[in-house]
Amino acid sequence: MVIGSRDAAGRDHSVYVDLSSNVFSSNVEENSVSMESTKLTRYLETLEERCEQLAESWDLLDDIDSTLCVLQPQHPKRHELWRRIAVTSLHTALIDVSPDRSFPKLTVYGPRTTTLPLNARAKAVRTLWSPTKSARQNIGCILQCTLPSAVFDHKDIKLECGVCFAFVCEKETADQVCANDVCAQPFHRTCLVQWLKSKEDTRQSFTTLFGKCPYCGGNITVGS
Repeated sequence: MVIGSRDAAGRDHSVYVDLSSNVFSSNVEENSVSMESTKLTRYLETLEERCEQLAESWDLLDDIDSTLCVLQPQHPKRHELWRRIAVTSLHTALIDVSPDRSFPKLTVYGPRTTTLPLNARAKAVRTLWSPTKSARQNIGCILQCTLPSAVFDHKDIKLECGVCFAFVCEKETADQVCANDVCAQPFHRTCLVQWLKSKEDTRQSFTTLFGKCPYCGGNITVGS
């Protein structure tokens, strides 16, 4: 059984009552709730409270989805309070808009030589973020660049791990990037660690592995 609801901002939500499994679920929460632990009326009340809590985060995410080049998630659900956007052909940014944060968390990924200054600027989000400006204006101001629009062709942007060829692996994003600006291939930390440990020429100092990039053969390091 499906129960429809609408929040104060006019967003439609669905509550699913699964009698065969005795659980309640919705598009707002990632996890289902056992019918033995709560009644439907209380579950709906809790859902309404959660919608109120997430209202500002959803406003920001809706703005991001409509104006910026969102790379991940491809089909976002309401409980996914993050976006990965294109910044340049070599850079992406991960935005976390959890209501637990006073300001969005912004992290830039790409070649190390160019992401260091970008992430230094991203740390200024607390002082530069303005609730009266759009997401495009805020992020562009913080990173001091013109961001690609929602219609930007992102086929040439590297996202998938160079070892397992997936973007997300057990909730881990491919955020370890080859320092060679020409290569800039991303990897999951776990995949890169496993790859380097399988190679005889890899060196280890304490918890750091030193080896060769699987793609370009250049030097690459990762903490294990």
